[in-house]
Amino acid sequence: MEKIKEYVEELMLIKEFKEQELDKSYYTVKYSINIDEVTNRRLQYVANELGITRAEFSRDLIDMALAEVEKQLNLDAYDFETAYSKAIYGDMEHVPVPDSSGKTFMSIPRADFIRMVKESRGNK
Repeated sequence: MEKIKEYVEELMLIKEFKEQELDKSYYTVKYSINIDEVTNRRLQYVANELGITRAEFSRDLIDMALAEVEKQLNLDAYDFETAYSKAIYGDMEHVPVPDSSGKTFMSIPRADFIRMVKESRGNK
């Protein structure tokens, strides 16, 4: 829950300072779900309070919840020898990564991505 609190605080700062939005070209996969009307209205209201769209809010909630579940299941997407990592990156030619600003995304070859992650973790 601490991550969600941090997320809300970060969004409020972004809203306050009206920073530039993330490069939307990074988000290339369309994902659709059915939800009940009450959940829809809750999502819409909270998203409006945060100054973002319902879709952006839902996407961020999914991302944060997924990260928490990965921790509980001891899944590490950056341990490239695991079945989990191979399922994620195995057939990707390029991996989208944020640039130094964290707002714009670029696509780099998978082999370069793996090398960079391993080097940052002290594995060569």
